[in-house]
Amino acid sequence: MTNAYDELYALGSPDNVYSTALPDGSFIPTYVSSYDPRPEEFLTQFNRVRAGKDWSECSFLDLASSEGSTTLGIAQMGSNVHGVEGRAGALNRANVIRDLIGFSNVTYELGNVMDATKYRKVSGIFASGILYHLEDPIGFLELCAEHASDFIYIDSHRMPYDHEDVSATPFVNSLSNPHVIDAHGLSIRGIEFKEANTKDEEEDGVLRRPRTGIGNTFSVWLSLDDMIELMAKLGFPYHQRIHDRSNFLRSRTAFFRENPSDATKVTPYTQPLPERKPALAAMQAAKARDVDYIKRNNLSVTIVGVQSQIEGIQHKLDAENIAVDRIVVLPGQDGKPVHLGQLTKILEGVKGFVVVASTNPHQIYQQLILFPEITYVCTSFGMVIKEAG
Repeated sequence: MTNAYDELYALGSPDNVYSTALPDGSFIPTYVSSYDPRPEEFLTQFNRVRAGKDWSECSFLDLASSEGSTTLGIAQMGSNVHGVEGRAGALNRANVIRDLIGFSNVTYELGNVMDATKYRKVSGIFASGILYHLEDPIGFLELCAEHASDFIYIDSHRMPYDHEDVSATPFVNSLSNPHVIDAHGLSIRGIEFKEANTKDEEEDGVLRRPRTGIGNTFSVWLSLDDMIELMAKLGFPYHQRIHDRSNFLRSRTAFFRENPSDATKVTPYTQPLPERKPALAAMQAAKARDVDYIKRNNLSVTIVGVQSQIEGIQHKLDAENIAVDRIVVLPGQDGKPVHLGQLTKILEGVKGFVVVASTNPHQIYQQLILFPEITYVCTSFGMVIKEAG
């Protein structure tokens, strides 16, 4: 017997940075409890140029929509939203999550955001986490400006202002070759960012990290000031800087074709997402769902984690009568990543359903999902221990 959530397991581990609340009270990804403010920002800023048009008459594009958390978020006023995503795994999970939540006004399509045929005329465009993964960010902005009638929201890394600006960030060794691009009568400053060693999606049995570009070894980060000038040239002369993380070289900026009115929060949503439960309740719901899936499918699991956490996780699994066929002890402290080459050797032969023995699983989770023989990475047991104190 199956249930509506089983396909999430069949499609593999989710990799979104922010979580989506599901109807059963859990989060996906399970270990991420943080709320994403960007869809709310998008709707609030777009509302400044909506000019009285009914929300049902508005339409949006979500470019590089990943698993659809932002797509669903900006669909909460009933507008039609179309997501374009370049990785099939993320797209397949997005479709399942949408169907579980029941948003019929959301659609997705597999495609390259540099392919003009994937665009359509819309009221506004949501472009988060994509501009800085492209070799041709100017071409991308041109496509956005051509297809958005009113509004464009961009969340992106930016070129550092100077060496001091970049020295305190994690990117100090990944940025090189500052240069100038001549376009639209402007001299636009940019700098190259190293995406990966190869263009391949898999190398030596390890998948490319999901938070990287597709098919490129480098991308170009634009100067934010120059991008603002470029957007004015492209027909969006008004802008609002919403948020800036200087220690992460990342900014969120709204661009308007017409002079916007004052911002007011959009509330209540006519089509709200499921309520976000407190973290412990959400983790308990996820654990109950994980246990049910494991038992119904007669699975045995592998425990992967640091020694200090393994005994507690094994006790939880024993209490649920879940068989453990292997325990893999990781070096170092809980919550710390393992060098990928070392981890590849440690995980030799590990496959199937993995339970993470960690109360701080972010780093190791992001590494484990790179191994295609591991079909699902479960974090709920450790997260319940953490949230329960």
